[in-house]
Amino acid sequence: MTDTAPVEPALIACPACDGLGFRIAPCACRHNGTEFLVSGRLLLSDSDPYPDCEICRGTGETTVMCFPCRQGGSLLAQGVVTVVNAVTGQTGSVQVVPGAFEPVPWEARPGRWIIDLSAIVGELATRVGVDTLYDMLDRPLSSHDLATPIYLPDTWSPASPEAEKAAAEQAAIAEWAGRRRWHLYVGYPDGVRSETDPEQRLVELRRAADAGRLDLVVRFLDGFWSVAYEVPGAHPRQGQAWYPGTSTLVESLLAHTPSDLVEQAKGATTAAGHWVVAAPPPAGDGTSAWTVEDLVAAVSITAGGAAGGSATWRDGRWQLSALQVVEERELLAAQQTGQVRSTVERVVGRVDDLKTPPWLGPSIPTQRCARCVSGVAWRECSCTYLDDVATPDCPRCAGVGRAPDPYCSGCDDTRLVHLGAVVTLIGPGGRGQATNLRIGKTPDVEFFVNDQGVRCARVPRELTAVAWAEAFGVDVDWLCSHGIRSIGALARDGVLATDLTDPREVVAEYLARLTAGRPGGRLVYFVRPPGDVPVESLLRPVLGVDARAEFAIAVDPRGRLRWGLAVTHRGAQSRYAPPEIDLTLGDAVGRVLTALPQRLGGIEHDVARTEPLSPAQQGRAVQVETGIQTLLQEVAQRYGRVLAAVTRDGWTLHAWTQRRWQRIGSGVSLRELVTSTRATGI
Repeated sequence: MTDTAPVEPALIACPACDGLGFRIAPCACRHNGTEFLVSGRLLLSDSDPYPDCEICRGTGETTVMCFPCRQGGSLLAQGVVTVVNAVTGQTGSVQVVPGAFEPVPWEARPGRWIIDLSAIVGELATRVGVDTLYDMLDRPLSSHDLATPIYLPDTWSPASPEAEKAAAEQAAIAEWAGRRRWHLYVGYPDGVRSETDPEQRLVELRRAADAGRLDLVVRFLDGFWSVAYEVPGAHPRQGQAWYPGTSTLVESLLAHTPSDLVEQAKGATTAAGHWVVAAPPPAGDGTSAWTVEDLVAAVSITAGGAAGGSATWRDGRWQLSALQVVEERELLAAQQTGQVRSTVERVVGRVDDLKTPPWLGPSIPTQRCARCVSGVAWRECSCTYLDDVATPDCPRCAGVGRAPDPYCSGCDDTRLVHLGAVVTLIGPGGRGQATNLRIGKTPDVEFFVNDQGVRCARVPRELTAVAWAEAFGVDVDWLCSHGIRSIGALARDGVLATDLTDPREVVAEYLARLTAGRPGGRLVYFVRPPGDVPVESLLRPVLGVDARAEFAIAVDPRGRLRWGLAVTHRGAQSRYAPPEIDLTLGDAVGRVLTALPQRLGGIEHDVARTEPLSPAQQGRAVQVETGIQTLLQEVAQRYGRVLAAVTRDGWTLHAWTQRRWQRIGSGVSLRELVTSTRATGI
């Protein structure tokens, strides 16, 4: 492969829409059928249209946005393929333009020709010294299938006139680049990004399940394997009875970390809650030593003759059971066409009961949700938002002021409110802590009016995240920022706006808000220790591909620095600063590096369809100046909130003043820039 010389790419009319910016496509009603109540099972769009369709008015066709050109009508016949070394920042790129690469025969379709990009990507990987490549979905790529080729039209032939061949290549490249202008691959040398051992992953998942007093459930259903954390007695919520999985158990294990499964367990199921009591360590049995292969064999045998099979890790042992369909639920959903789609979901359950774990205590008291106790959730109608007076002819509420709501925020559509909670914190290494939050006989609730004149209540300290963090031995700000971010503000201060006067009712409302939608009233969080990843390890690949890194630093009300970090296309316009959610720069960097192929690949979305791209090249390892974190801390302490951006050309600094970002300087070196701000006193 030879480097392509710089050329001026041609701007042509989008081949997909002939320059119109939109296309005529079959209407969605042709997937459904001609009846009002449809099943939605038709995959092809060749059926008759729905006569009363609200989209196409019965014609069967409608206009849709042209995706390749993003409604612009024009495309640039140029794409760029880039491979970056994630360790050193070395980068190799080529631009794909008509005539740059020789088409080759398409083996799958004799007579058709393609531009083979796999060979191009492979040579770039060799140039920058990487052995394993990952795409923007963070998936490792096979050496035999590194990139999707560019398919040339049927009319392209080596014997065709040069003008015809050039026009065909131009159209094919433009449409390919319209879907993705910049194909960016992240590569790693051998041994840098080691493969995860599925046996070790299984041990980690079991250890976290024991620490969190959870069930680790492995299911084999319809030929697919899935893993999940569940509380005892959990069953799928309405519309959530689907069991996605992979073709092998190994793939499913490698796709999920303990923290991933903890997050997924928060809203997919519902269950009656139980207190967690002290129990002896898991006893275990012969199944405790099962390998992944043993587990696959046992579940496969159990699934024989049944709808599926499952294995549940509970109390230090695996418990097997066949699966059967216990319920079929019809779901009705309104469609944009004006039709109603009816689907039937299967709910599978175990044939055999599991042994009750010794840590499962008495039931947590519950009550029906007051917001949807009638079976329908209600909310204040939008017609009352301006002056609190309902509009008499409002089509939503007919002048009542309250309208039906398809979603109940009080219970997260579970129709169940727990009058208690169990907070479980899980740390690396299998450390866990469970705390029961109960409504005391005479809770010490403080009532007050805040600065905005709103009446509030503060619940007892032992019910807040401050007490949870002290018991677990972590910083409460760290816990609220990372472990329990979804309820961080409410749980940290224990303050809620309320008109209630009874302290017990206040605590019940507080616990109901914490546990809304949580199966079993369980608040389970996976808490990671603060990271300390050097920022240089991120800036090397970012600067290597000629992108831009943005750092937002703010001093919070407690005087601590909070960090935000984003990676964007160099030419993109910044509309918002990255949210300052991390307590350390190292953790913000670690969060990005963990998904580096996704973060770098995602900057392609900021590239305009008609913007000429310059292939990024970096032959040597990227050199990054030292002391970046200390310098940024100094500037943040001086201004309160700053935004720093770095590219290959250098650094720029902005400070937040008077409700806007004000530029305070730019320079090649951050150290020189910060020094100049000290001298000028800006």
